[in-house]
Amino acid sequence: MKKALLISAFLILAGAFLKAQTPLTTAVDFTATDAYGESHTLFDYLDDDKFVVIMFTASWWGTCPGVYPNIQDSYEYFGCHTGNVITMSISQDHSAAAMQAIAGDFIKIPNPPGGTINNTYNPAAYPTTILIAPDRSIVSQDIWPISST
Repeated sequence: MKKALLISAFLILAGAFLKAQTPLTTAVDFTATDAYGESHTLFDYLDDDKFVVIMFTASWWGTCPGVYPNIQDSYEYFGCHTGNVITMSISQDHSAAAMQAIAGDFIKIPNPPGGTINNTYNPAAYPTTILIAPDRSIVSQDIWPISST
């Protein structure tokens, strides 16, 4: 019982000090193709003076599907890439089931498979949502909780 309490206390304290979910403070460029066959280049969006919201996800992690509707709401709220905010989700995996869920009616935001992008941004947890400014700075390393309001 004491061991379980000690472990719980450690995890709570460790979580209290975790703020950044990605170690980067400056964006690293990438080009990726989403489930719809569209190519996305990060620096092209930033060079067009747009902000980019990226949610790093993993289909196998229980909380990720629960936040998809909120990131979808953000995508729609900011004009589905017609305004100055680009929203995308980067999948840690690209299993057939994950891509089917992403490309289905459930979610319409661009969702290229992560692979090397995840290795570069190295999110400490899933989901992790970051905001990148046009000057290529990561202005928020972990937007949490994801809210639709």
